[in-house]
Amino acid sequence: SAPDAPVEPLLRFVRWDRDYTVIKSDLTVKAVYVSDTYRISYRTDGGTSLPDSVYYTGVATVAPRDPVKAGYFFAGWYQDAAHTKKFVFGTALNRDTVVYAYFAEMIPITTAEELVAIAHNTAGKYVLMNDINLKGENWAPISAFSGVLDGAGHKIYNFVISESAQYVGFIRENNGTVKNVIFDDFLLSVNRNAQGESAVGLVAGKNNGTISDCMITGNGTFEVANHFVATVSSTGMWFYAGSICGLNTGTATLKNVRSYGSFEYSPLVSNGTKSNTENHSYFGGLAGKNWGTIEQCQYAGKIESAATRVESYYFSSISVLIGGITGIQEKGGVIAACSADATISVADTTGVNVECIGMICAESHGATIRDCLASGRIQHNSVVGKAFIGGILGYNGSEGKVSNCYVTTEIIEEKSGNSAPFYIGGIVGYHSGNC
Repeated sequence: SAPDAPVEPLLRFVRWDRDYTVIKSDLTVKAVYVSDTYRISYRTDGGTSLPDSVYYTGVATVAPRDPVKAGYFFAGWYQDAAHTKKFVFGTALNRDTVVYAYFAEMIPITTAEELVAIAHNTAGKYVLMNDINLKGENWAPISAFSGVLDGAGHKIYNFVISESAQYVGFIRENNGTVKNVIFDDFLLSVNRNAQGESAVGLVAGKNNGTISDCMITGNGTFEVANHFVATVSSTGMWFYAGSICGLNTGTATLKNVRSYGSFEYSPLVSNGTKSNTENHSYFGGLAGKNWGTIEQCQYAGKIESAATRVESYYFSSISVLIGGITGIQEKGGVIAACSADATISVADTTGVNVECIGMICAESHGATIRDCLASGRIQHNSVVGKAFIGGILGYNGSEGKVSNCYVTTEIIEEKSGNSAPFYIGGIVGYHSGNC
């Protein structure tokens, strides 16, 4: 009869090497083993070292004790040294694996109340230790933030932002760093009717700093309206809106951000007195206006816009610009290694002078677009006004550059009796001199 299977560390017993069911003399048999384990190695970035964990194939992993590093908070385990993708314990592996500890020299945030308190120390460095449920309440935007907010891959969710300030967002004006945050289950509702410059974005109204490795899920709702009432003394309106930020300035960077939000933009309503002022609305999947850097970012969602003018009062210029990544790029701006796979649907009624649409950018002046991928659909129905529509870029001007891009964007145009000139191209709608 068979004895108990012998046990050897890191090996699995398979069988005895010889048959022993019929024995007529002394017999020696040997145990046959196979290696049936995988190993998890821990890189603790200067924290306390941890021995490797060894598991048999099919056995689920268990999180080790948290490493400790003086002056830092342990914020979790990641699959890569750049800390872009979290490692989740509790599943079985079939190969040796290395995981990386993420430490943050920051103030830990564990509750909604602690998150709200950031407004009292906007230069601090913070790290989320868990998902933060804001309980469906109105979020009072942080006026100006110059510190660091590190989400460590956690969510901020279940909140409302509803107001009509010059800069609207989770942060009004960001001069610091926001990274590794997931925004989920929110309502951003803005109805702006003041003159001058306005900017709206879920993360920041105006970004002068860095927003990186953040994500906006498809569970949020964007309702953004630019309602401009003209008066004799009006100075004009420049309205910028994007899911991440309204304005991405020359010192700012968006890197590796992803947005899957769908937007409803109401660009303009005029029912005031006769005026010679300008009214411009710039909408983007990520940013309304960029003259900084947007790289390795993605937008995949739906943008719907209905440009409405209820009275035929005269404006010197009314324009609507919509891009899958950004509405407009100014000199020095760069969009690199980005992708947009969106459904952009634009319709106007009357009174719009110019509409400009591009799956990556609507209008670019002296800026660069390179190494980008554009897909999805642009559907445009215009009654009046010029149109510049491109699979990558609607209007390219002032020595702008487009290079090494790939396009599968479908463009559907219905002019609805509009006799104004239209410029439509698979890559660029209108490509001006020196570009």
